[in-house]
Formats: sequence, structure tokens, C-alpha cells
Amino acid sequence: WLKCFSVFAMVDGGLSQTSPEVAQRASGRGFIGQLSLRRSELRRSRGSSVVQAKNDSTVISRSVSGPRRNKSVESRDWGVSSFLKQTKARARAGLGTTARITVTSTITAAVSVSPTSGRVAGPALPSVCTPDAPISVKLCGDVITGTVRVDGIADPIPFAVGPGKNSVGELERMRAVVVHGNVAAGGGFQVEGDGVAAELQVTDGSTAEITVSIRKATEPELRRFGALKALQEAEQKKTYNDLHAQIAKARTRGVEQVHIDRAEKLLKTLKPDPGTFLCKQTMKEQMRWDKITDRSEEPESVVLCAGSPDCSCNEPLRGNEQLEITTGLVAQAIHHCTPKGATPEQWLFEGLVSAAMAAPEGCVWKAGGK
Repeated sequence: WLKCFSVFAMVDGGLSQTSPEVAQRASGRGFIGQLSLRRSELRRSRGSSVVQAKNDSTVISRSVSGPRRNKSVESRDWGVSSFLKQTKARARAGLGTTARITVTSTITAAVSVSPTSGRVAGPALPSVCTPDAPISVKLCGDVITGTVRVDGIADPIPFAVGPGKNSVGELERMRAVVVHGNVAAGGGFQVEGDGVAAELQVTDGSTAEITVSIRKATEPELRRFGALKALQEAEQKKTYNDLHAQIAKARTRGVEQVHIDRAEKLLKTLKPDPGTFLCKQTMKEQMRWDKITDRSEEPESVVLCAGSPDCSCNEPLRGNEQLEITTGLVAQAIHHCTPKGATPEQWLFEGLVSAAMAAPEGCVWKAGGK
């Protein structure tokens, strides 16, 4: 803080910038101190022995000579020297940065704070947080870093307060929501299991407030946690097909973009399995109109997907969801551009196959059993 303190002294009608030590001595001999002067203007009034320091928000004046001082001026003279004394005292005591961590919870949870830099000032944090009974601890030091551990969340949650940007969470943001739970693996949007969520938020500045709110995780949060966990497992396997599928799933479940970007960067370094692509010879043999099965005359029936037991197609409808299958809409949409003598469905099918055949080898992928 002393480095930010700028004192301007009036010497022989000119201005000279002095060091903080000189400023401490000068503050008692009629010099003017001003903290962080922006667009400052110092002037000496004609016929007067008063030096004025003007700022956007304050004007401080003090007589250079003479024992008599105005009362309104005298009431504000203590600010400069008092600030210097308090700043030096705080620097000697290591109170340059402070952070108060306050924990609230809607469930009974064990909580601990482990500072890696800085120290605890005052009582330590209680080990258990109960509903409607907030707990807090104060940390101080030049730079404060550490972790918060919450019962039910596997990894400790980092925090940092000091020069630069205050942050919480592994993504180093000012707000973070950390979720952990026992989520059943599944490919759909329904999740089974429960978990714990911790919301962390930190204020800006050297005197920061960190709030930690503990509660039960919601279903969307558990769904996002399950997708992130599956994405991380696919990254460890380093299999192109699995990672590609988990990236698509992570997008639909709201996983943070930073995790998706990391996975896509890894995906570019991998190569697909040879059996992933559909070669032109196979397309020529199998993608034929005479192999299309017409079931328009058959009664409607529901057949579950046999490709995977976790397929989202097999999930029942939830809430107000509705599913309607209407036939003939494609033919109605393209009948005006269909050549004479061709059916709209066949014309569209053969056009898609021709486009696939015109693409280079390796550009057509299998649908994974769908």
C-alpha cells in the first residue's frame, strides 16, 4: 500500500515527489499528502500560504506556515498521517489482505478450511455446519490461498484472495457451483441417485467475503455432473468413438464449455477406428431403394431400441412430454420439386445416397447401430 501512496511537497515554489518515509515526517510539518491522486492538480494560491490538493471526490488543504488554521480544515488534517500509521501497522501485522469465509447449509455437513498461505485470525471454523446455523472464519495475510472441503464432495475446492483476481473453484472464477453425487450411468436425461452441491462466491478487493452455501444437488446438476464424469472417463480411455459420443452428450447436458474445449482438443489428436466409416462399396450394395421396407400399412407398435440398454429412446415420456409420429410430411414438403414419374421419398433417398457416394472415402460414418 505504501508504494501506492504519493506525497507531493511544495519546495521553493516547485513540486517534488517524495518517498513514503519522507512523507511520514513531512505530514507533521505542513505538507500535503493525497492517496492515489487522479488528474490531481496542486496549486499555490496568490497571497495565501495554503496548498490545495484537488481530487474528484475530496479537497484537502493545510496551512504551510502560521499557527492558525481553519477548523473545517483542521478536522480533515488527521487523514494523511493516520492513514500512514495504519498502513504501516497493517503491513507489520500482515493484515494487507483479509478474507472472511461464511458457510451456510440446508443440510448437516462437515466442513473444513485449509489455508495454504495466510493464517487464521480469531476462532477456528467449527467442523460441522447445521441448517440455519452459519459458521465463519477469518483469514489474513499478504496473499490468501487454500481449499474448502465439504462432506460429500470428493475433491477440495480451491480459493484465492490477493493481488490480481479473487477466485473460487478449479476454473478460477468469482462464482462456482461444485456438485458431486452417486449418479447411475445412463444415456438419457433422467438420473438416479442423489448428491451434494456447494455454491461459492467471492467479492472483489483486498478485504474479501467468501460465501459457501451447501445444499442437495438438483436433477439438472446431477445430470451435468454425470455427463462431465463420463466425459473425463472417455478422455482417459482416449478412444475416438467414445470421446466423440461423450462430447455430444456433454453439450446437451450443459457441461461447461471449458471441459468440452479440452476434450475436443484431445479428439483432434486421435484417429477413428477403421470400422467407423462406411466405404463406397458397402454403400453401393446396401443403400438401395429396393431394400427399403414399407410399413405404412402395418399397425403402429412400439419397439424398444436393441442397440444399447442405456439408449435414451427407451425412456418413457416424462411430465407433459408428447411424442407424435405423422407420416407423409416429407412427401408434402418436396412434391413440388420432385421430377415427374418419381415418388418424393425415392427421389430424396437416391439424392442423399448420390451425395454420400460423391464424397471422399472416410467422410461417411456409421450411425452406431441406430
